[in-house]
Amino acid sequence: KGLALTYGQKHSDAISCFDKAIKINPEFYDAYYQKGLALTYGQKHSDAISCFDAALAINPKFYDAYYHRGLAFCIMRKHDEALLNFDIILKNDPNNLDAYYQKGLVMSILGKHSDAISCFDKAIKINPEFYDAYYQKGLALTYGQKHSDAISCFDAALAINPYDASVLYQKGLALTYGQKHSDAITCFDAALAINPYDAGVLYQKGLALTYGQKHS
Repeated sequence: KGLALTYGQKHSDAISCFDKAIKINPEFYDAYYQKGLALTYGQKHSDAISCFDAALAINPKFYDAYYHRGLAFCIMRKHDEALLNFDIILKNDPNNLDAYYQKGLVMSILGKHSDAISCFDKAIKINPEFYDAYYQKGLALTYGQKHSDAISCFDAALAINPYDASVLYQKGLALTYGQKHSDAITCFDAALAINPYDAGVLYQKGLALTYGQKHS
């Protein structure tokens, strides 16, 4: 019943059901885990972490709990704690692409772009169609001033989904940084074909036109 209530986004009622299940069986680690998820959906991340802690105290090999505890720490901006959880997963499951991806995101937040790229590369090796990993790797390369490599990553993402305005925008920025203003304008135009009222894209297109000495 608690799971059904969670799927129905009735998180408070779901938590009540999981509490009753835990009262009947205090060793029911999955009930702690599901309660933690429901608390996360309700933005109660500290309480969620306590539930994941309880689940892991019963079953230390419950890696989904480490993963969601890591996510909760990320949301709370406790990045070192988040990394510990993702590293525990990867130590025991080196093919966990979600853990690599989330670790890469944390590394990017911490400004450790080389480490982030390494994580995204591992995620891509496991799943060559992992669109978000190409995109985030492209961003990390952009931050590291490696614009040509970033463009290659954005191209890989666009080969999977050619209609993502965010990727087109970021590719346009990377082309602008590389002084390829005409190509950048093409990307901004493609992004504007998807969302004609994106002020950021319009602004960057204007800059590219100016830098390319195509005043209008």
